[in-house]
Amino acid sequence: MRQIIFLLLSLIIISCDSNKSVDYSKLDKFPELDEKVLVDFYENVLDSLIGENYLKSKPFFKTDLIDKSFGLPLLSNADQDFFILQTEKFKEFRWKDYLVKEKLFTQAEMDSTFKNGAYDGWKVFREKYSDDCICTMSLPLFSRDFKKVYIDFGTQCGATWGWGQIYVFEFKNGKWTKLYKFETWIS
Repeated sequence: MRQIIFLLLSLIIISCDSNKSVDYSKLDKFPELDEKVLVDFYENVLDSLIGENYLKSKPFFKTDLIDKSFGLPLLSNADQDFFILQTEKFKEFRWKDYLVKEKLFTQAEMDSTFKNGAYDGWKVFREKYSDDCICTMSLPLFSRDFKKVYIDFGTQCGATWGWGQIYVFEFKNGKWTKLYKFETWIS
């Protein structure tokens, strides 16, 4: 009897494992798109986006990714409409302290560092972080079939030194791989 109870408890604990990766091949409905899916996606792609000498801000919600992505290859009108649904669903979404293995540059630190403007702010930043840069990224926007994800990604390394891209990842053979990178701005 004890062995049966132990076995049942073990199965319950295993089934409740929150670290279990999302099975994207089974995602096909909008309600299944939730916070766990967003966090799991970032945990799977961050290393391919952020270098060793980069700090990152938490992913931001406000983005003009929908406007920037208009007319991109592989993006249908249905996908564009699905982007709008996602932004509506996550309008109140707030990132918690996820992705703690990455060097995080908080909004409070950003405000404090750059309170006297970009040029003075980068001097303060360099004193503390040497040659590091700051990366920002939008919430991922999934295609209607959940097989592609679009991210608005920016890198700032100085007051007049930065660039932005849209990255497109594709879910293939059980993992996310970078499919395209489109340049959106440079300074």
